[in-house]
Amino acid sequence: MLLKQKFTFLLLFLVTISCFGQEKMIITFNDGTQKTGEYIIRKPTFAESSSRTIVVTKDKSERYELDQFLSVEVHKDDKILFYKVIDVKVNFNDQKTKKKLGLLAYSGEKISVYYVAETIHTGGTVGMHMISGSYETYIKRKKDDIVTGK
Repeated sequence: MLLKQKFTFLLLFLVTISCFGQEKMIITFNDGTQKTGEYIIRKPTFAESSSRTIVVTKDKSERYELDQFLSVEVHKDDKILFYKVIDVKVNFNDQKTKKKLGLLAYSGEKISVYYVAETIHTGGTVGMHMISGSYETYIKRKKDDIVTGK
């Protein structure tokens, strides 16, 4: 039963990430204030796409980068998806962290599980271009501020 729930949740996540449509969102900023509006979650560059994620209005009059907010609630149909900005160290020995926007998939007493959408762009000869999407899973212990590894 748990596997079926995880699969259903992952499928919902993949559909939501694919639909980059403008939706009602509640953004919680670093100072605790909130703003509600119609926004799009998007990745403006090909390189390091998950750490370059932004929340922007359709007319681009408002633009928020990951270091400006703590979380985003996406209200889609009758579902609410909760995204949180997480600090990630790819390797244990890394000195620097990267901010990524993770979909909260599970939150328990000791751990939280986040899905982070990654996009891989490959080039080739003129006119050849391939885009493939992948999703990384990050597990964060409640006592830690930084997520290490995948």
